[in-house]
Amino acid sequence: MSSEGRAAHARACPERRADRARWVPLSILATVAGAVACDAPPAPDSPVARADSAGVEIVVTPDLAEPLIRLDTVPEISLGGPEAAGPEAFGRVDNVILGPDDSIWVSDLQAADVKVFNPDGSHRVTVGGRGDGPGEFQSLRLLGAAGDSVAVHDRGNGRLTWFGLDGALLSTLRPVSREGTNPLVYDVLEGDGLVGVESVTLSPGDIEVGSTYGGTVPFVIWSSPDRPPVEFTVEPTASFLWLGGSVSPAIPFTSTAQLTAADDHIDVAAGVAFEVRRYATDGSLERVARIAREPIPVDAAARADYRAFVEEFGSPPSRDAAIDALDHPDVPEWIPAYRLLVGGHDGSTWAYRFAPMPADQPWDVFLPDGSFAGAVTVPGRFRVTAATEDVVVGIWTDDLGVHHVRRYRIVGP
Repeated sequence: MSSEGRAAHARACPERRADRARWVPLSILATVAGAVACDAPPAPDSPVARADSAGVEIVVTPDLAEPLIRLDTVPEISLGGPEAAGPEAFGRVDNVILGPDDSIWVSDLQAADVKVFNPDGSHRVTVGGRGDGPGEFQSLRLLGAAGDSVAVHDRGNGRLTWFGLDGALLSTLRPVSREGTNPLVYDVLEGDGLVGVESVTLSPGDIEVGSTYGGTVPFVIWSSPDRPPVEFTVEPTASFLWLGGSVSPAIPFTSTAQLTAADDHIDVAAGVAFEVRRYATDGSLERVARIAREPIPVDAAARADYRAFVEEFGSPPSRDAAIDALDHPDVPEWIPAYRLLVGGHDGSTWAYRFAPMPADQPWDVFLPDGSFAGAVTVPGRFRVTAATEDVVVGIWTDDLGVHHVRRYRIVGP
């Protein structure tokens, strides 16, 4: 069985932030944030507090009552559905990203291919398909765009494939961990850079029945195909209880750290604090962006929500084992802050709140300068997978469980 997880930086000055995202609401926040002098500590009553700690920028924003941005209620584009035919007849959508030309890339696990749509929603090209040949996949993960190409990682054969925006096959490579095994690649960086986690493989003989496994995993950067990966942080993963056979429930309220990358930075969220840490592509910590919000305890209500979810959607014996795990001594005292992390093309970060019963939680949005734009509510059953300063795209699931790909415009408050 396998358990896998998913520099110094000067203080930001108003002049440096002037060329940031074009969000209309950003001007509201930049006005008050710009009033903080770069060479002086922030005033105690400043809405956005900025400080330097050993070369790392610390940005703390109050927990805003109202978000500075919101989404339009009607999607600009909606692809797929029960009656869809041709390229829009999605099987199981794994991920949706935006290309640098605003094209929409959709990975379909069922078809083992990637469908590419133009910005207006018309079909451009389909690449891949199930197989072992060049440009084919067994278990694909659509990663992201870097420059004028898009990367797809095949977890089945450990191969990374780059495509041009026209769908042309550009190149392939096989990233390896420091131990020579296939790693789990999460995202792409500028040039040939990749970021992901080292693989940790366990056999049943490695652990005793009743013990736990998981815990932590190294996050690493591949700067080029010819160099070994460099570890830049070690992060927590979910912890699992080994009961023998095929039953291995997760310890409730343990969670795997989240990671997302862009051309020149990597964002990481882990633990109970409502914060996102930003690393440079050399692995050095640049910034910690934090919301002044108290952690949420694992109280009786949280336990009841977790139990209700497992009872409704679990199946024996896994369901019973998951409920029993609520009494395990390793159950933490606090709920993890975030379940998902999505990096915006403009440098923003969208962080999806963790909940004991997975539901339509709000997204905490951090603007490119690290300040908090508020908790943004998205349409029900819609999961954001990519964002720019103008739009978000993602996966919407209808009442029949059918996946749709939608794009919503970002508007002001």
